Amino acid sequence: MTELENICEQALYEEVRQIAPDKAIERDVPTGRLFYRKRLSVYNPAVFAYLREHKSRYVPRIEAFWQDGGDLVVIEEFIQGRTLEEMLDAPEEAGVLPFTERIRILTEICDGLTFLHGAKPPIIHRDLKASNIMLTEDGVVKIIDYDAAKVFVRGEDKDTTLIGTHGIAAPEQYGFAASDARTDIYALGKLIGRMLPENADAARIVSKATHIDPVKRYASAAQVRDQIVRIREKVSGFDKALEKIPGYDPRSRAHRIAARAGLICLIAIICAAGIFLYQKKVVYP
Repeated sequence: MTELENICEQALYEEVRQIAPDKAIERDVPTGRLFYRKRLSVYNPAVFAYLREHKSRYVPRIEAFWQDGGDLVVIEEFIQGRTLEEMLDAPEEAGVLPFTERIRILTEICDGLTFLHGAKPPIIHRDLKASNIMLTEDGVVKIIDYDAAKVFVRGEDKDTTLIGTHGIAAPEQYGFAASDARTDIYALGKLIGRMLPENADAARIVSKATHIDPVKRYASAAQVRDQIVRIREKVSGFDKALEKIPGYDPRSRAHRIAARAGLICLIAIICAAGIFLYQKKVVYP
């Protein structure tokens, strides 16, 4: 974009209210629509260029962006809603957010990551956490804040900029290797653990998603989503007994069907044997 085009585009917006030194609500003069303006000192223009051209239900629309000195000014969709962090921290809501709603939120986060990681080349968020997840007034999940996002570069040894949140950032973000889609999978695992802290099924997903070795994590957000939809709210005593079977995976539908079928067959055999022994005793006392 030329300097003249930048000037013309900037003239389309007027500030309505400043939220912080680097954030404000803007109005599109021709249409009257409200947008959110951010000034970024750390950014990757390629990320915003892709997001402007490719829309997703789970990512704020990027309306415009331009460089101003060493900063990047971004005009994006103004989202009315609350962050997942606010919802989880609210005492009156943290304990009552329904299990099914938690699962829905997590699956939509996975869908948003699938969109980002499906970019050519993939976009890595690198700071996925509850405060960077917003729910609109209609309940739609939005993954926000792409300040730390990068475009994956194949063959890169490590990240040139170490960005992330302590306790959530994957080990490779501390300079051990280059971040890729599995970096976001690590943060997703941390989020799953926070959303479903007492759930045994979720704990197994978290364990794999947050493995210190990226190779041993889930390879994609779609794989994590597939496991999330199988999470059971409560585990029965019968299911706990089945989990003691060596090699049994309670998240696998095939395993659950086979285990139940096997148990039915075993009960049938025992019953048949009991009947046979009883009849034999009656006939040959």
